[in-house]
Formats: sequence, C-alpha cells, structure tokens
Amino acid sequence: FPGDRYVHARFVKLVEEEIMGALDRLHSSHPMHMGFAKKDLFKELKTDHDMVERVLSGLLKNTRIKLTGRGYQIPERAPSLQPDQQNVADKILDVYRKTGFVSPRLDELPAIVGAPSATIQPVVDFLVQAGDLVIVSDKVVLDRASLEESGRKLVEYIKANGTVESGAFKDVLGTTRKYSIPILEYWDSIGLTRRVGNLRYLKQNQAERM
Repeated sequence: FPGDRYVHARFVKLVEEEIMGALDRLHSSHPMHMGFAKKDLFKELKTDHDMVERVLSGLLKNTRIKLTGRGYQIPERAPSLQPDQQNVADKILDVYRKTGFVSPRLDELPAIVGAPSATIQPVVDFLVQAGDLVIVSDKVVLDRASLEESGRKLVEYIKANGTVESGAFKDVLGTTRKYSIPILEYWDSIGLTRRVGNLRYLKQNQAERM
C-alpha cells in the first residue's frame, strides 16, 4: 500500500472478500438499488475504514466493483427491469413526458397507469436512480427532460431580466405555484440560483450552466 502502512497480501484478500460479501448482501436486500453509499457499506464491515478505503481502490482498479452515481456496485448485480416492469416504466415515463409542469404525484400513479402501488414503487425507484425521473419535492415529480427545460427557461428569463420573481416563474412555465415554487427551490438547492426575498438571481459563474 502507498504511504507507511504495510499489510500481508493474505489480509488484503480477506478484506476484499469481506467487502464483496457485504456488497452482495446489500444487493440481495435491495435488488433494485444501483449502488450503495460508503456509509451503508461501512455498517456491514468490521475492518477499519482506512484499510477498507485502500482495498476499495484496488477493487475499483481491477473492476471487481464499480462506482456509480448511487455508490458502490457489483457490476454483475446491477438491477434491470423485467419485461412487465419495463412496460410499467414506459407508461410512467409517458405520463410525465405528456404532463410536463402539471405532473401527477406519485400516489396518483396507480389509478393513472392501472397498476398497484406495490408494482409501481420499485419501478419508480429504478427510474429515479437512472435519472429518468426526478423527485423535485414530496408533491412534485418531473421527467428529466422537463426538469432540464425548466432550468433553461429559468436561465433565459434571468439573463433577459436580471432576476425572476417567484410568481412570474409560473407564467414562464405555464403552470401554477404548486409546481413553480418547488422547481425554483430545487434549482436553489443545487446552486443554480440564489434567493433574495421573493427574487432569484443566477449564482456567480452559473450563467452558462444550462
């Protein structure tokens, strides 16, 4: 290992297998998860964190594991949708693409799609992890294209006007405050805009982001 720590190769092998076993258990417990955060992995391990960090680097280098946007994953255990789930996923995405900025809540999907909540929930989890759906707030969900469109419209409006008032943004999107306010708060939260009272400004160096 780099630095001043030396360990026997046999111990490294044991730690590798401990990590692989922990990830395997996590995949089994959460089959639709695309990856697991380091904090969740550490809960499954007894080896000290510094050693785990070093061994993780080796496992990534030899591709036994993969680091996704959702965390660490055994590539062979990556989730996929079954044909019946893919059919539900297509229906869900079609709903959100068509409704745009007046999209339904997640709890409204069973009646719209014609599938029980128990069937819909794992599919929604998959679509959110894949980035096809975005949970903007507890009541607002958008498909990725609509969210990105809202960001472009927001940037264009502020560039033209210097700022945007929260009430005006609903007209920019052609929706209501029920949707426009959570969308504005989403863009605040990821650093595209900053809020000053009832106004939003583009954050410094964000003008060319969208």
